[in-house]
Amino acid sequence: MRKRVLLSCASMLYVALANAQVKLSSVSEMNTKVSEATSAVVTMVQYIIGAVLAIALIFVVYSLATSSQRAKEYLIGWVIAVVVCLIAKGVIIGF
Repeated sequence: MRKRVLLSCASMLYVALANAQVKLSSVSEMNTKVSEATSAVVTMVQYIIGAVLAIALIFVVYSLATSSQRAKEYLIGWVIAVVVCLIAKGVIIGF
């Protein structure tokens, strides 16, 4: 699955570079640019996911504080989301 994601990112970057008229002199230069772009995208997505989880945590804490009937469900869902994100992060980064 990791190879598919990298190949898809590589193909999108290649099209973007071709449209931007950036000339690549070799395959190794393309690999370098693709790995830089992939790293930047992964970092950006990690920050976005972190922000979403932080906002969701505020909602969960508010629900717990107001004794909402579904507060436990929100908390369980948030914990599951964190676990899934950590597993996905390990798969993408390659732990």
